[in-house]
Amino acid sequence: MSKALILLALAAISAAVFPSMAAAAEEDIPLHVTPKPTAVSTIAGGVATFQAVGGTKISCKEFNGAVTWQSATTGNIKIAFKNECSESLFGTECTNIETTELQFHLVTVPTAKPGILITPAAESHIATFWCFGGFVKVVVKGNGVVGTITAPVCGGESVTAKIRFEQASGVQQHKKVVSNGGTGVTSTEYHRESSFNGGEFQQAGQTGEATITFPEGKKKLECT
Repeated sequence: MSKALILLALAAISAAVFPSMAAAAEEDIPLHVTPKPTAVSTIAGGVATFQAVGGTKISCKEFNGAVTWQSATTGNIKIAFKNECSESLFGTECTNIETTELQFHLVTVPTAKPGILITPAAESHIATFWCFGGFVKVVVKGNGVVGTITAPVCGGESVTAKIRFEQASGVQQHKKVVSNGGTGVTSTEYHRESSFNGGEFQQAGQTGEATITFPEGKKKLECT
């Protein structure tokens, strides 16, 4: 039986995506939060790291943003990374790191745990920002990023929800989600890419944990 949970989350550090909203909706798992959130939720986290396959990393000490819910399973999210963001190549500061408005869907990840799929609301753009005193332009794009909901557990209630994103050497832990009905993983493989100063785009992944806070009080994660 496929599981379903609540939440959305980070993105973070410059995130990325590509498939259409329709395609993403077809791959949603009917997990949901109850009662449906109506007020804007906040999302925040500590250290977040974005790493390209080529080895370049961008790290920030914290991030925050807002989450709006269209339904009990979907919505929009926008995140800003701040507080000592820097790149690993020269150690210079990176500024004005903000994602475009992204869409999210609660899904089940291949390990049968509840998760979240974050995709771009328009085209494949996720973020554009500058490093090295404004001389190096960084562009992040892609077709999506998948994270795992680590709390609450299915059937649990809480005023917060936690989402975890993990990667190794620029490759995201989860590239796919479970299909509707839980019959297997989808054919779509989600990924992010980054480009430094007009260079070739390279696959990239992110690591970080985000906490979503529900201002209306406790919400229950319903899994099916």
